[in-house]
Amino acid sequence: AQTDRKFMFVFNYVYELPFGTGKKFLSQPGVVEKYLVGGWQINGVTSYYSGLPFYITAPDLANIGFTRVATADRLCNGNSPSGQRSWSNWFDTACFAVPPPGRLGTGGRNYLRMDGVRNWDFSLFKNMPLGSETRTLQFRAEAFNIFNQHNFTFYEQVQVGTPGFGQSGTSEPPRIIQLALKILF
Repeated sequence: AQTDRKFMFVFNYVYELPFGTGKKFLSQPGVVEKYLVGGWQINGVTSYYSGLPFYITAPDLANIGFTRVATADRLCNGNSPSGQRSWSNWFDTACFAVPPPGRLGTGGRNYLRMDGVRNWDFSLFKNMPLGSETRTLQFRAEAFNIFNQHNFTFYEQVQVGTPGFGQSGTSEPPRIIQLALKILF
């Protein structure tokens, strides 16, 4: 299947810092402890998973009538060693050819893999009471893909003979940082 991930590791965490009123450190019931030092929370999601499978296509010379399903002829393995992979040369393009007219390619499906995903999402929350015990103002600083890791994808550029064949035209989203205020009641 094109959604097969052989390995997946996801680690979620939430940690409320032990500072401020009612906590282990700096717990005096004062304004500084209540509104400045206390109420901090660290959250995150760390994800590591193997890349999705893909295959090399060819123009529809077999006249089957569908687009992007005609497979290319596979002349050799096609996998480049991991140390030689880059966005511009992820697999060996010389290992693939357009099959002759009237015949499907020998490549099959899903024998190459995209780049695996290595992603760290991180957030820092500050909870501040608003008058009563039931209302809280929450400041949120959130960073998605905090280390700005490139995770190359191959949803395009996999047809033999097209411009950019063998190059990654896309990547998973870059680092995104957002700040927000939220009222909980």
